[in-house]
Amino acid sequence: MKKQLISRKKAVNILVSLLLFLLISGIILDLSDIVRKWLNVNGSVKSKILIVEGWIPPYNYDTIIKLVKDGNYEKILITGSSFSETLTLFQNGSIIIKPDSISTLTENDNLELHFFGSKASNVYPFISISINNKELIDTTIRRYSKINVNYTICFGDSIIITYINDGYTHNRDRNLTLRKIILNNQKIKPRSKKVSYKTQNAYMSAYSRTYPDEMAENFISRGLPANKIVALPSMNDGSSRTYTASRNAVDYLHKNGYKNANLVTLDFHSRRSKLSFNKIDPAINIGVISLKDKTPWRWYKRKLRTMKEVFCIFLLKITPAALIH
Repeated sequence: MKKQLISRKKAVNILVSLLLFLLISGIILDLSDIVRKWLNVNGSVKSKILIVEGWIPPYNYDTIIKLVKDGNYEKILITGSSFSETLTLFQNGSIIIKPDSISTLTENDNLELHFFGSKASNVYPFISISINNKELIDTTIRRYSKINVNYTICFGDSIIITYINDGYTHNRDRNLTLRKIILNNQKIKPRSKKVSYKTQNAYMSAYSRTYPDEMAENFISRGLPANKIVALPSMNDGSSRTYTASRNAVDYLHKNGYKNANLVTLDFHSRRSKLSFNKIDPAINIGVISLKDKTPWRWYKRKLRTMKEVFCIFLLKITPAALIH
C-alpha cells in the first residue's frame, strides 16, 4: 500500500510539472512579441573593432559592409563555428574531388552531384565538370539541380568542377552551393577531407571551412581589405557555441590591447550575445548593433526560437563561467 502511495505521488508530481511547463510555454508563446522586443539590445560604443557573428544570413551583408566603411574600423573580427555539410562558394573558382579508395570505383562509374544556384541580374551560376582535363559537362545551375556523370574514373584521378558564380546586383547575390556528392551510390560529404576548393584568394580543404571563413571570403570578394578581416573560427557546435565564439573574440581583444568593441548580430540573439561577453570579461565595453531578422520563419518556429533564447539566457545567468565549455 505504501509503495502504491509513493507511485501516486510521483505521478502527481510529473503531472503538475507537465502542467506548469505547458502553462509557462503558453504564456511565453502568447507574449512572444513582447519578449522578442526585450531580447533586442541595441546601442553602439566608440571603438576601432567590429565583431560580426559569422552565422548572420547573407541578406545582411550589405548593411555590415556599410557599417565597416562608415565606422572606419581597424579590424573586423568574424566569430562562429563550423556548420552544415553543404559547401557554398561566393567567388569564381573550382572544386576538386579526389576519391581516396579503389573500392569506390568500378569499370563504369556514376558520379551524382546535387547543387543549388541563386541568380543575380537574372543569371545563374555556370559550371564545367572535367576529369583529368577532359571536359565532360558544362551547364547552368538553376536553383535545385542534379547532375549525373558516367565515366571510368581511375584511382588518383581528380574530378574538377570549375564554376562561374561571382555576381551581385539589386540586393541579389549569385552563389553556388554543392549539396551532395554521390559516387557509385556512396556519399562523399561536400565538407570532407576528400574535397578542396580554389579561388583567387584561397586554396584550402572544404573540411576546414566555417562560418567565419565563408563570411570573410564573401567580404573580401566585395572589396573589403583582406588585412582588416580576422576570422576566429571555433569547432564548438554544441549548445555553448555562442559563449565559445564570444570567448575567442575576447581573447583577441586581450592579446591586442583593446578595451571595447561593437558587436553585430541579429535582433533576437543580441541580449544573449552581449550577456556572453559580459560574463567572460565585464571590463570590456561591448556595444551592440542588432540587425533585423528577415528570415521568413513559420509562426510557430519564430515563437519556439524566442522561447529557446529566453531559456539559454536563463542558463547562462545561473551557470558558473568555469562550467561552460
